[in-house]
Amino acid sequence: MAVNVRHTVLYERVLSQLHVPGDGRFVLRIGGDSADHAIFDPSADRLPPWAFPVTPALVARTVGIIKDLRLRVIIDLNTISTTPRLTGGWVRTAIRAANLPAGSLAAFEIGNEPDIYNRAAWATDILTANPPSVLKQATFSPLRLPKRITATSYARTYLAFARALASAAPNVPLVAPALAIANHHLPWVSTLLRRPHPGLRVVSAHVYPYSACARPGQPQYPTVQTLLGENATAGMARTIGPAVALARKAGFSLRLTEINSVTCGGVKGVSDTFATALWAPDAFFELMRAGVEGVNLHARVQSINDPFYFTRQGLQTHPLLYGLIFFKRMLGA
Repeated sequence: MAVNVRHTVLYERVLSQLHVPGDGRFVLRIGGDSADHAIFDPSADRLPPWAFPVTPALVARTVGIIKDLRLRVIIDLNTISTTPRLTGGWVRTAIRAANLPAGSLAAFEIGNEPDIYNRAAWATDILTANPPSVLKQATFSPLRLPKRITATSYARTYLAFARALASAAPNVPLVAPALAIANHHLPWVSTLLRRPHPGLRVVSAHVYPYSACARPGQPQYPTVQTLLGENATAGMARTIGPAVALARKAGFSLRLTEINSVTCGGVKGVSDTFATALWAPDAFFELMRAGVEGVNLHARVQSINDPFYFTRQGLQTHPLLYGLIFFKRMLGA
């Protein structure tokens, strides 16, 4: 069950346990894989079956939550299956009409993990989920997906979106390039910074020490033992260090707009144990020491690695939440 207006009181109670006095409003990032499926196209007769329609009703509900919880938001923008023109139009019409309180839009993030984009995987997922007869009726074809994305093509895409956003929301900062594997793909950052990058305020990346998409026995597959090991905390911080240094050299800070102990939704018996409560404060202190500006803990609706989620019965917690509360208290708050 997704978070909606019925949950705002519970949500506010949880956030009050995590808020550090004097630290300003919480920064919520809306995005991830779902961002590449989010489409706003009022002229389309029919959106593709796999699309996540960004409707006025959805925007209104989201804005209500942002206002009620006094949040600031980073909105992750679709660079795969929509265009700068449509995105600029959405920002100009929907976001402006939402009348958000001043400062509520912390940033727009341009894309999501372009360094691991794979057209074949995208097209396969689309074709598997939707028969050709359905796809023919949609306004979007898998053939319109980018063939590949390189550091240079991403920098061009960034510039196109930045220009579209400059007129639609000129005072909102931009965050990029949201790399999945920053330690292996540093040229993506250097290429972006070497080329025109108007509006950029923060360099972004994602990091997870372990992955539920790995197979048992592989180095990236998580166990309670590995989650409690140094590789999950200090080792993770070391992998992001070169990106922090590169960003700083160019006058930027680095923010991890996605982080958790295990990606791909987590692993039962690992991601829902108190190992995560011990992992969180250790990992966050290591990232602070490495010079990371801030982090956004990534969570999906009712995933094993969520700190909490909502059901019809109310709030349900995972051990990770207590690790976050512990971290806050270790800060002296």
